[in-house]
Amino acid sequence: MIRLLYGYDPLCGWCYGFVPALRHLREQRPDVVIRPVMGGLVTGERIGRYADMGGYIRGASARMTAVTGMALSPAFFDRIIGNPDAVASSVVPCAAVLQVRAVAPERAADYASAIQIAHFGEGEDLNDPATHARVARGLGIDVRFDLPAQQVEPKALTEEFAATRALGISSYPTVILERSGRRTTLPTTYDPETLVGFV
Repeated sequence: MIRLLYGYDPLCGWCYGFVPALRHLREQRPDVVIRPVMGGLVTGERIGRYADMGGYIRGASARMTAVTGMALSPAFFDRIIGNPDAVASSVVPCAAVLQVRAVAPERAADYASAIQIAHFGEGEDLNDPATHARVARGLGIDVRFDLPAQQVEPKALTEEFAATRALGISSYPTVILERSGRRTTLPTTYDPETLVGFV
């Protein structure tokens, strides 16, 4: 079995830029198991209002778009950055991915990408349980979410973050290839064909 450990965070714009390459890999190599693993990009003291991060996000967005070709949408800047009540926290969306991974592991990568499209592409709030219910329903995933508050890190999530860091994953996206009992960290690429060639 070939498996990819996909170091990912729902609030990572570069992971959003990685969505086309990941989808292409899923299409070309359905035999490859993709397991999202999360280290918690925006947790603890890093949790805060999106509006306060607007300048940084706009600058990072321009760099990300130049490299990946994916742009954060006007809806994201209007409904998330422009909303003084919108909070950036990885806790709720990471918990949602973890719960999908538990009940439908073969769909976890699809879900991980879909919530980023909802957030960065459609301006949906990833702290809102309704967003997760809608995305899961659209993918045909049967899951009953039990989501924490945006600043309350459940034990399962703390353990997930620690396990991901133990893999040596400290930036996103990071892809680790597991084959024949060996792990290899792949070069980061946003080109779909290049990613397929690595696998």
